[in-house]
Amino acid sequence: MRAGEIVGLVDEVVGEVTLAVRNAPSTPRPSRSEDDLELAAFDDLIDELGRAMTQSALSVLEKHSTKQVSGELGSEAAMLAALKFAALAACAGNVGLNEAQDELRTAMNELMSKVRTSPEATPRPRLNS
Repeated sequence: MRAGEIVGLVDEVVGEVTLAVRNAPSTPRPSRSEDDLELAAFDDLIDELGRAMTQSALSVLEKHSTKQVSGELGSEAAMLAALKFAALAACAGNVGLNEAQDELRTAMNELMSKVRTSPEATPRPRLNS
């Protein structure tokens, strides 16, 4: 009889802990709580990381023969690799799924705006063209 009570108590505690964890407030993203000086460095870091990742992706794409992979397929592969990296970085940086999706939408909108206002009416840029 006592063993049955212990199992019931454990189940109850597990349920309460699970509910508490689920209902716990999320920790804000680090960039939401830093001072202006650190945020300026944060913006510079974003730009530097973006350049480094682009150069790295272009280097890898150049190593693959265009006979093996089309430009469009290479660009899609770069996007999927970047999204996987973004997911890992989001988890490490305490950025939730909704916030990460919002950041992706913002980045896409900024890019599309630049493409529309560009004096060169060129089609979509390829990473390995």
